[in-house]
Amino acid sequence: MDNFKLTVIGIILFAIATSIIYVWGLKKSIKQADTLKAMMYTKAANRVMAYLKKNDSVSKKEIMSLVRDIKASEFYSKKTVVVQNEMEFTNSLINFMSDKNLIKKDKGIYRKSK
Repeated sequence: MDNFKLTVIGIILFAIATSIIYVWGLKKSIKQADTLKAMMYTKAANRVMAYLKKNDSVSKKEIMSLVRDIKASEFYSKKTVVVQNEMEFTNSLINFMSDKNLIKKDKGIYRKSK
């Protein structure tokens, strides 16, 4: 009788652990698109800010060339996100950086916010 109880408890614990891992993975996969998007914006913003450390200003065309080859992926996933439409990504990146007060527009060029 004792072996039977231990076996049932073991099966229940295994089922609980499997359920927790499944829900965690499902939650991660649902949020993965947003996470990759945030990683892309962060990488691109860091690249533009590094450029602005060396230069006084940057144009929209220069930002497009800076973000052209940016990729983002999570270490446990094979999914990788790359910039497909440079113009669209640049426009959204500029809005992202402006919202975060990283850059400001000054006569068609962008400068570092103080």
